[in-house]
Amino acid sequence: MIYTTSKKNNTMKKLLFLLPAIRNPFTKHCLLWISLLVISQTSFAQYTWSKLNSAPYNGAKQDDIFFINKDTGWSVNGSGYIYRTNDGGTTWSTQLHKPGTFFRCVGFVTDSLGFAGNIGTNYFPGVTDTVSLYRTSDGGNTWQPITNYTGPRVKGLCAISIAKTPYINRGNLDHEVTIYAAGRVGSPAFLMKSTDKGQTWTSKDLSAYCAMITDVHFFNKDTGFVFGGTSGDISSSSAKILYTTNGGETFSAVYTSTRTYEMIWKASFPSRKTGYATVLSYDNGNPNRYVAKTTDGGLTWTEVPLTNSGRKEFGVGFITDSIGWVGTDATGYETTDGGTTWTNTTLGSFANKIRLVKTANGFVAYAIGLNVYKLSSLTSGIGELTKNKSLIIYPNPNAAKELFIEFENLNANQAKIEVIDLQGKVATPALVKIDEKTTKIDLSGFAAGTYTVKLYENGKVYTEKLIIGEVRP
Repeated sequence: MIYTTSKKNNTMKKLLFLLPAIRNPFTKHCLLWISLLVISQTSFAQYTWSKLNSAPYNGAKQDDIFFINKDTGWSVNGSGYIYRTNDGGTTWSTQLHKPGTFFRCVGFVTDSLGFAGNIGTNYFPGVTDTVSLYRTSDGGNTWQPITNYTGPRVKGLCAISIAKTPYINRGNLDHEVTIYAAGRVGSPAFLMKSTDKGQTWTSKDLSAYCAMITDVHFFNKDTGFVFGGTSGDISSSSAKILYTTNGGETFSAVYTSTRTYEMIWKASFPSRKTGYATVLSYDNGNPNRYVAKTTDGGLTWTEVPLTNSGRKEFGVGFITDSIGWVGTDATGYETTDGGTTWTNTTLGSFANKIRLVKTANGFVAYAIGLNVYKLSSLTSGIGELTKNKSLIIYPNPNAAKELFIEFENLNANQAKIEVIDLQGKVATPALVKIDEKTTKIDLSGFAAGTYTVKLYENGKVYTEKLIIGEVRP
């Protein structure tokens, strides 16, 4: 089904309105052809994906792809292969073939340090490898199993999230790296965590919150989401999203679908406030399909209609709050208005993961499914990244007494930031510049309570509510 924009719909309606008044058959047919042309034009996506013919292929849905920059990346699949490219997907080399291993996720901290997750045994036939996670420190040339971790044994993994929290290290900008790995589809539900770049790990049983995990996303070391389903039996499962502000110690449910035969499959956050997640449905009796969307940083989610074709949704990727793509078992869908309308796009079938890499002039995107597709853009649509500015503060609620403030093109020397309590008392704290858009302020002198953070820029005022005190689930 093709969804059209209102402007193009109005043009089409005007042309069709004229048809009954046209008596000349030739003119009438010409107008009919023009109106059909208007309809057909609405079916074309604004961005063109190209199939990478030399990319890995195993005749089935492949699971994950990750790029550390626009040229250097890795792909993994269920046939036990790990591949690497150094030229943006033009050529690929096999780095590992491990029969009996179903590699389902991959993530890299640097071009040398990376991790790959295995779905584990007793889910797919032919999988014999019981190791859930592997580590490389040489860019994927060699891989070592991670077996010595604290906590319960993890059956298998489906997703990896690498969070980099900025801080000042002896006067220099540095990042605290926290790695999260989670799984799996079909149950059981476990979360792995490392705070020392994968040297040591802990694991946590999340069965009290959900039955299966298919994706994980963390903004920083403390705040993030787990995506999955309420039951390991898909016939009784509803899609579920969990939220944590204390590094996965506790979670709260922020979305649960009202239908069964569903789970959340993958998620994408183009900004700190806006996020999308695909609601994968196996209900053959209900063709309506939805995408879950948040505009408040994941605290609440609404359902955006995608299609009524009964397609199975998989990967999702958004480059801005409005522009993004969803992969299904047969085709891809594109939106340029935040999911209000969708058009078909050539994304290939079974696009399971969509990775977006920002560049100096725009972005590069990769989608892996049955095949691998690539999209390159210079500047089209990217102006939105700086036009729609928003104030982002974290952690919030705050118990660490250090507050990070993100704002596009933030000038720490010129920006004015105020923290106002409920009685209207104003404090103007000192700012410490982290990078071009991140500033840190010290909250150690503030008592527990509710505050308003205000940022003044170019005659405009941006505000966010801040809670200082103990973080509770």
